[in-house]
Amino acid sequence: MEKAPFKNILEGAKPSDFFSLRDFETVAEAHKFPTIQEGTAHLLLLKAFDRLYSKVTSHIPEEKNKVIPWKVYVTNAVRRFIIFLSAFKSSRELDSLYQPFDGDLSDEATLNMLPDDDYEYFQQFDKQYRRVPNALRGLLPPLDVVLVWHAFLLNPKSFYDNCIRNGLQDFALTSFPLDKIAGAIDWDTFEYCPDEKQRLGFHELMKNAGVVVEYEVDLKHLVTEKVNVFCPICLELLSTVPYTDPIGNGFADKDFIAKLSLKECACKCEGFQGTFLSHDNLRKRQLIADLYVDKERLPNMYRYFSSVLKGKSTDEKNINRIDYLVKQYLRDFVVSKIQQDINSPLERTLLELSRRPVSSKKHGRILGNTKYILRNYPQMNLIHTSIPPLKDNVKISEDLVGCVLRQQKFVDKMNKIGWLFSPILGETLSETSIRYTRFITMLNTTDGILVPTLDIDLMWHTHLLSPFEYIDYCRKNGKNVVDHDDKIEEGKLTTRFEETSKIYKTRYGKEYSLCFCWFCVSARNHCRSKIKRLFRSKVDPEDNLEKNILTEKNAVTEHRGTGLTHISSHNAVTIPRMNNLATMRMKKRYGQNTNVRTYPWRDDSFYFYGMAGMYVLPYYAPITAGESNYWGSQGGCCAVSDNGGASCSGGANCGSSTAACGSSGGSACGGGGGGCGGGGGGCGGGGCGGGGGCGGGGN
Repeated sequence: MEKAPFKNILEGAKPSDFFSLRDFETVAEAHKFPTIQEGTAHLLLLKAFDRLYSKVTSHIPEEKNKVIPWKVYVTNAVRRFIIFLSAFKSSRELDSLYQPFDGDLSDEATLNMLPDDDYEYFQQFDKQYRRVPNALRGLLPPLDVVLVWHAFLLNPKSFYDNCIRNGLQDFALTSFPLDKIAGAIDWDTFEYCPDEKQRLGFHELMKNAGVVVEYEVDLKHLVTEKVNVFCPICLELLSTVPYTDPIGNGFADKDFIAKLSLKECACKCEGFQGTFLSHDNLRKRQLIADLYVDKERLPNMYRYFSSVLKGKSTDEKNINRIDYLVKQYLRDFVVSKIQQDINSPLERTLLELSRRPVSSKKHGRILGNTKYILRNYPQMNLIHTSIPPLKDNVKISEDLVGCVLRQQKFVDKMNKIGWLFSPILGETLSETSIRYTRFITMLNTTDGILVPTLDIDLMWHTHLLSPFEYIDYCRKNGKNVVDHDDKIEEGKLTTRFEETSKIYKTRYGKEYSLCFCWFCVSARNHCRSKIKRLFRSKVDPEDNLEKNILTEKNAVTEHRGTGLTHISSHNAVTIPRMNNLATMRMKKRYGQNTNVRTYPWRDDSFYFYGMAGMYVLPYYAPITAGESNYWGSQGGCCAVSDNGGASCSGGANCGSSTAACGSSGGSACGGGGGGCGGGGGGCGGGGCGGGGGCGGGGN
């Protein structure tokens, strides 16, 4: 039996083919972009994630009933990942290069003289610290921890912010050990099987931190397990609650709620006695802890104001000064409002804050900066509150459960495509690598939203797994670090995809929507020169594949979802609209012209678990104070009201009624559009198969 191409690629890999091995003496200089070997290893990891999902949910027959057990598993995985980070933090002494200022922060002049505490470390890391931390050598975490780590890295600014705030500067810039993980995956069964030494290394790390964590998760009893929840302010026990319950009020559920027992609850924090415990209640406690108890910078401070992510800071944007002023401002207003009405939703309190009158230009700047910092509080999923106080507790403000669930859509799609088993995997990844370098260059030099194809998105994800290299490239080749964590409405993808295709075609003279799915590859190969075929020495096995696919009665429908370079709609979110007549007309037209009632590469995975998907956007400077209301209609970055506004970027109102993704007025992302490739009716207009494009005729 012939060996699968992906095995040949990985067996022939050298240390220099992986970012995570850049500290080896055999590597003279780290490469700038992901290699074929890294792309292959990434596909292998996605297959292992798919196997993990099947293992966790295999005992449940109906897909809809798998949601809760998987969400509980992911919640527990996030908890274990945070414990892993805490153990890593306590296992090594803080690098002498980075010692946070612990003096008097009441003097603004002193604050302005302090250097940006992450910029110097980044510079030194580039020059001499480009190495894997000793605490991570010789070990591999369990696959559930790897799952969370992987998803977190795909949110580069949030990952950087959370790591720097928690004193994990080295972890923030360390590459994901893709090479070691690929080596620990069985290439036939795709089971994750680290050796005993790697498992022992993980246990030793936990032991040194005074924590006992089993390598394997007890799947049989996980859904019925309970966790302790601790107050972020005083660190005392609040309650012991289940992960889930029959009515959806468990800690892992969206509508988590539990009555605090005076007998059980040890917390005596002012204003919180006798209240119900919920996700919103924990967020309020965390906000007060961030303002009064913790010495770290506020959540999102580095995300929006880091000189590493934004370029060298000025005095006006000094992160130390911003953090100080925002804390002072919030102490005067938010805390008193929370304690006055403890049952009022935090989102309402923040909305009142955003509407406060501005008395001066300085006050306006402070209010604007405050809005950036608070914008993610209503969406926080504070899993770290379920971890007992440790020597070095790590506090994560990002909703890591949501990150993993959103990425599950991409995992599903890539495994459905089966690219890992492609007979031309090496050639395909080689071309994709070139296409990705062009795409990331476009992102750094183009204003507005660009939509990646699936093959490019795979390489983008792979690049993000090496945070230092990704940040360093963006800093050297663009103004800012390009983020990858915003959301965009599905209906806008087609228009922006068409624009991206035009820019790509104009700049590079190549088709953007060149598809690598078997159907489209066969269609292109079918048009090869007859002369070329005549001079073949023997029949190409792919000829039979072409013939079989092209003559199938339902070839299009049976191969839908396999187009790697069709629009990367796995990240799309669906936004409710009053009317979308253009889309309705287009769908009706498509149905009349063909017998197919779904688009060949349409994938409903953006409805996965009812979670909004991640999407990618070029960097936008923080929204100015006078033009931003983060909390409106439905919340989140794509909330709309009846006039259908969406949001995300400069000048836009995130969550408001008139917001626009990178545009002005009330339009969003350049307006409507339907079909794969937008107005052109196909993949990039004209796209695969010519004429009206893949899956339907013209506009």
